[in-house]
Amino acid sequence: MATIKIFVRGKGKVLLSEEQDYVADGGEGRIYAQGKIVYKIYLNRSQMIPEAKIAELAVLDRFNIIRPQDVILNEKNEVIGFTMARVDGTELCRLFNTVFLQSNNITPELLLKLVEQMQETIQFIHAQGCLIVDGNEMNYLVDGGAYTTPFFIDVNSYQTPHFPATAITPIFSDPHAKVFSPLTDWFSFGIVACKLFVGIHPYKGTHPRYSKKDFLKRMQDNVS
Repeated sequence: MATIKIFVRGKGKVLLSEEQDYVADGGEGRIYAQGKIVYKIYLNRSQMIPEAKIAELAVLDRFNIIRPQDVILNEKNEVIGFTMARVDGTELCRLFNTVFLQSNNITPELLLKLVEQMQETIQFIHAQGCLIVDGNEMNYLVDGGAYTTPFFIDVNSYQTPHFPATAITPIFSDPHAKVFSPLTDWFSFGIVACKLFVGIHPYKGTHPRYSKKDFLKRMQDNVS
């Protein structure tokens, strides 16, 4: 059974099993999980976010914000990743599907509670001087019980006071904004909320002057 030896700064050695602890590979790295902790190990150390940014993200100390926590080192004492809290959740985008909503008894009232929790969390993030920037639907999980608690993930890409955001999805971004701000986060939130309530992106669907592939042009033209 293959194992990987890593060291969590301030907490000691951890042995990760490829067979039992491996979760998935992403664009940046490999994800492992043991107990209540997730370990993200970068495929390329140069892509690791700065430790100073992890320190700035520490202000986002809220139960449903899954931020980077402790630094992971290899046997050469090189920084190769970070830990996060482990949560079990459902991809937010599954709630855009009517069949999924009906089969899990997710009512409009429950969706409203979920959206209100998202709103409160975004207000908290802004109050700490941070921005989400890439508020697309894939950066949220939802608790699989009541479906009213959002978990904010991919927090390492957020913008902090001294570090810019590292990701952006155009179809969730305000095409008229010159800089990122709380207002651009709310624009992204509005799109996600619309998809939760209506099941479709507000600039998709049909329109007599645009083809179905022209939704970015419709965003630019303010034609919802």
